[in-house]
Formats: sequence, C-alpha cells, structure tokens
Amino acid sequence: MDRRTFIKGAVVAASTPAAAFAPPALAASLATLIERHRLAIVEDRAAWDAVADVDALLDTIPGRNMPKVHISNVLSWNGTERVSTPTYAYSEEAIRKPILQHMEGQMAMAGTNEVMREKIRQGYMAKLEEKLADFRAQEAVYKQQEDEAGYTAAMEKARAAANVVRALEADIIAFVPQPLQDASTKAAWIVWAYEDDFCYLADTKDGPHVLVTALTAIARAVA
Repeated sequence: MDRRTFIKGAVVAASTPAAAFAPPALAASLATLIERHRLAIVEDRAAWDAVADVDALLDTIPGRNMPKVHISNVLSWNGTERVSTPTYAYSEEAIRKPILQHMEGQMAMAGTNEVMREKIRQGYMAKLEEKLADFRAQEAVYKQQEDEAGYTAAMEKARAAANVVRALEADIIAFVPQPLQDASTKAAWIVWAYEDDFCYLADTKDGPHVLVTALTAIARAVA
C-alpha cells in the first residue's frame, strides 16, 4: 500500500487545504521555497513508505480483521434454493442506522399500544448496545495491535511530514514572483506539482481554487 492510498483512504479522515498552512508573510525566495519543498517531499515519501511497511507487518498477524459486527442476513435465490448471506457493519453509524430504522418500523406497527412500543424499544436498544459493545471491544484490540507495531507513531510522523509539504506548497502558491524568470519558474513548478504523485495540490477540495490563486499571484507580478 503506497502513500497515496493512505492519504486518500480512510486512514486520513479529511484532507486539509494547503492554504490552511500558509504563513502571514513570505520571506524566502522562490528558489529556496522550491528546494525546501523538494527536500520535504523526500521526507514525506519516506514517512509514508514507513507507514506502508508497518501496515504490511500488521497484515501478517493471524486472525487480524477490520472490526465488524453481524447486522442481518439477506435472503436470495440461487436457482435451486434460498441462500442466506450475512451482512456486516464496519462503523458505529452503520450499526445504529439499520437497527434504529427497524425499531421505528416495528414501533409504528404497534400503533398506540404504548406498552408494546416500549417493549419493542427496549429490545432494540438492548440489541444496539450489545452490537456497539462488541464493535468497540474489537476496535480496542485492533488499535492496540497498531500501537504495539508502531503504526500509530508512524502515522503521526507521516501526517506531520505531509503538513510540512502542504505548508510549503501554500507558500509557493501565494508567492508573488518579481523577475519574469520567477514567474516562469513558478508556472513550471505548478504544472509539475499538479502532475506529480507525491504533491498535495490536487488532493484537496480546493484544488481548482489553489490554481486560480497561483495564477493570480503570477498575474500581479507581470501586470
């Protein structure tokens, strides 16, 4: 598993716009910023490679699976007989939603019979708590395995390295080039950064806006 898989997957819950890391003033030259970015990319890549190495090690642990709980069974017909296929939930939200929806349906069928409605509610809430407790216990074991293998520490280091790269990219994007050569250099860097697999400019929701910001800075310089 490579860095891009991690950065775009569930491991990283949300992508932080590069502009969020921009300092209030830019003192470095464009050449210095680009060189610092190049070095930061090297560290960032190594950090995510380390995460991938630990993740591969975790995959070798016998019986290690993503936390999940059985929610229901789906009946289907295979041409000769009915087949029951179990369905699983992999998050607390995915556990709550079907159980509570089914509870509401059963309570609606009970009409105004408050005794029956309360009995249904208690039964489903007990089921929900049982499923959540099972899921949380699995999550605790899963997290402990990650901590002991060094995965948690590796992820923290990789995220910190990614933030450094994002901050430098924000600096370069906001940089107003003075000589015309700097404008050309910045434009060439933008093209490279958008196409390079280890840059973050295209990884955020603000990708198109970042490009506009960069071009605006260049326009200010050559106007």
